[in-house]
Amino acid sequence: MLPSATIMRQVLEKTLSLLIPKWVLRDAANRLTHPYWRRRGVPLQSLRRAETIGPGDRREKTVSRRPFKRVDRRRVLAALRAAGARTILDVGCGDGGLVRHLESLGFEAHGVTINPEESQLAGHDRVYLVDIQADLAGTPLAGRLFDAVLSFDCLEHLDTPLAALRNINALLPTDGVFIAHIPPVRWTECDYHTIVYTPRQFRWLLNVTGFELEHKQGRHRFTNRGTTYYARKRYADRMVYPGVLE
Repeated sequence: MLPSATIMRQVLEKTLSLLIPKWVLRDAANRLTHPYWRRRGVPLQSLRRAETIGPGDRREKTVSRRPFKRVDRRRVLAALRAAGARTILDVGCGDGGLVRHLESLGFEAHGVTINPEESQLAGHDRVYLVDIQADLAGTPLAGRLFDAVLSFDCLEHLDTPLAALRNINALLPTDGVFIAHIPPVRWTECDYHTIVYTPRQFRWLLNVTGFELEHKQGRHRFTNRGTTYYARKRYADRMVYPGVLE
């Protein structure tokens, strides 16, 4: 006999499939049947687990994540090549899979991770153990400039994203490219995410750290893929407050 949650999901999909796109139905069914929304069972366990974990434990298991897992590979590479980027830094690089992939495409790629296990597993002299939120003096990134910085599924783990984005700004020349992927709002259920930003929140973060958002791709609601932001460095070493956040 099928579990009640499975039956409910099938009924919702079959009844409304002619009227509503499948991705909307799938998201609604997952939300209605997920224990998080019923406020009992698993959520209580998750809350108890969240009380016992520390900042060092809030990290996603990125070791097996393939390069460009949730971003448009062709669009990202097109943006890098259009900007003439040659040196690239991957912030939150995991075990260096994207670093190695970019090298195979002819880029000079580097990566940073805060996880010692991932740094050792990478076995790559261009994957550094660096906290992007801390002072970069005395690290392999001190005094370096990169043509582009990528950060896929990383910023939602950080306790001080403003410090991280200011450091990223300092690692880029004027008009340098910054591409970030932020997971969808449904990922707030993960214990290891500090926050999942809405487009308005992330645009504000970019503005106050000297970046200009050129365009974004994706949605932050009703999706599993999230939003990719394409920005350029416009200012350095000063706060920039936008008049209106749209």
